[in-house]
Order: sequence, then structure tokens, then C-alpha cells
Amino acid sequence: MSEESTQEQDGKRSFEERVLSMLTEMRSDFNARLERLEAKQYDTKPIWQQALAEIVELRQEMRERFDTVDRKFDLLIKDVFQLRTEQSRADTRLEKLESRR
Repeated sequence: MSEESTQEQDGKRSFEERVLSMLTEMRSDFNARLERLEAKQYDTKPIWQQALAEIVELRQEMRERFDTVDRKFDLLIKDVFQLRTEQSRADTRLEKLESRR
């Protein structure tokens, strides 16, 4: 009897057949997992799109508020310089008045 017919009689598969069967099962499992991941991606995509839209909106709002703060800070600097100028003029006038006495 040949080796092949002995294996068939014993109901055993060859090593190659077992490996191919395992690879086929692994491929099926991999494909099933891939399909689940792709489905999950579609589930989370709207969430990420909404998050991105909110981030863009927040950046715009922050930019506008920073511009407002910049303008206010510029006005504050101008006011401080104006006060210093007026103080300097007042000091000069006071010195002139005091020197006349």
C-alpha cells in the first residue's frame, strides 16, 4: 500500500492540507476583522468630522478674540504714552512755576 492511501484510510490529512486549511481559516478571520474595522471607521467618521469642524470654529473664534485683545492692548499702550506725555508736560510747567518763585 502507498503512503497516500494509508493516510486516507486513517482519515488524516497531509501536513500541506492542514497548513492550507489553517491559512484559509486565518484569511477568513482576518477578512472578518477587517470588515468590522471598516464598519467601525464609518461609525466614527461623523464624530471626527464634527470634532474637526468644532476645532476649526474654535480657532476662528480664538483668532477673533485675540484680535480684539490686541486692539485693546494697543489702545492701552497709547493711553499710557498719552498719560506719560501729559505728566511730562505737567512736570515741565511745574518746574517753570517753581523756578519763578
